[in-house]
Amino acid sequence: MASGTTKAGSDLWTRVGSAIVLFAIAGTALWFGGIAFGLLLLVGGALVVVEWLALVRAMGLGGGARAALMLLGPVAILGAMAG
Repeated sequence: MASGTTKAGSDLWTRVGSAIVLFAIAGTALWFGGIAFGLLLLVGGALVVVEWLALVRAMGLGGGARAALMLLGPVAILGAMAG
C-alpha cells in the first residue's frame, strides 16, 4: 500500500470504480470489434509506452543502459501487441 494513504483500503472504491469503467470500455470495444477494438489496443499500447519511458527516465541510469531500455522497451511492447 502507498505510504501516503491514511487508513487501510481507503482507495478500494476508487479502484473498483476504475475497474468497472475500464471493463465497460473494453467490453464495448470488443462488442463492436474491428476498428473500435484496434483503437483500444492502440491507445492502451501508447499508454504503456509512455509509462515505460517515464519509468526508465526515473531509474537514473546512464548512457547505454538508458538508451537500450528506451529503445528495447517500446519494441518489446509493440511486438507483443502485434502477436
